[in-house]
Amino acid sequence: MVRRRPPGPVTRRDDGTFTINLNDDERSAFVKFFTEFEDLLNGNTRDESLRRLFPVAYHDDHENDGEFQRLMHDDLVASKQASLNVSRRIMLASPDDIISEADVLQLMTTLNGLRLVLGTMLDVGEDDGDIDDDDPLAGQRHLYEYIGWLLEWVVAGLHEGLDPEGKS
Repeated sequence: MVRRRPPGPVTRRDDGTFTINLNDDERSAFVKFFTEFEDLLNGNTRDESLRRLFPVAYHDDHENDGEFQRLMHDDLVASKQASLNVSRRIMLASPDDIISEADVLQLMTTLNGLRLVLGTMLDVGEDDGDIDDDDPLAGQRHLYEYIGWLLEWVVAGLHEGLDPEGKS
């Protein structure tokens, strides 16, 4: 027996397509965040806030890591740009538009990237506790938590309707 979650911000339809249940203000905010993320990617991609998006491949070999970064950097940026384009289209879509599993995977990639950058900027760690609303960065910290919550729904939506062996 497949147990279904109550409807949330990301749900799989019976036909395998998806619905994104965000209101217009949330969608507009994400379009803005995606544009800011894109601007950051198109700027200095050596920016410290992007370090988790372009991780070190060879920790003990700076020469090989430099070569890897040189060879892969543009492809990684292009991949993130493609995900951003799909994610923006999803947020601008009407509720009746068909959103495929591939689209939702791209949205997941963008949300994860956005969360990594925001977490780096906020210096989020595993030991961080509750958010202090007097903290000048409380809004950004709440956004970080919200994106994490939305990612949980994306993952749950992707698994919804799968049999125990992971097949549709």
